[in-house]
Amino acid sequence: MAAKIDLPSDIQAAANTIEIVATTTRNRTGPCDEGPEIVAELLPTSQLIAGNALFADPLSEVHDALRGIIPIKVALVGSLSAADAAMASQLLDAAIPQGVPFKPSNEAAHVTLLSPATHPGTFMVKGPGWLVTPDSEPLGIVVRKLKRGDPLPPSGLALIVTPPPLQSGGTEG
Repeated sequence: MAAKIDLPSDIQAAANTIEIVATTTRNRTGPCDEGPEIVAELLPTSQLIAGNALFADPLSEVHDALRGIIPIKVALVGSLSAADAAMASQLLDAAIPQGVPFKPSNEAAHVTLLSPATHPGTFMVKGPGWLVTPDSEPLGIVVRKLKRGDPLPPSGLALIVTPPPLQSGGTEG
């Protein structure tokens, strides 16, 4: 029996993860007592039952932080080659939630694009946020949480996402 499960399109950008945990309640009697081997497997008759835990990865955190900002302000520090511009487009496409408008801005940017020629000393992270860089992983990006003053990569194309603190009202002009 084959089954097809359609996943909502808004979660397909993230790597879908199923976590299977196998544990035992058997007490260990000594340092060498590993107990019986525990195996977990999914069978054709297995059922996935939704729990109350939500999976969140750094990219979904970026999307959640930017989703209520209309429009998202994007700034460029430095200049880009044609190849860098193509990669920057992919980074922006991954980082900005689908359907949320954005516009160029030189001040109060929510997303700052650092060109490969930009020296990290010329840019200061002004608050908590995320660093988004290209990678060879399946999604093609790496997302790392940043705190104020965290070091930036020595060179290379990068997005710095620094949304304003959450406020009531939901949008920002």
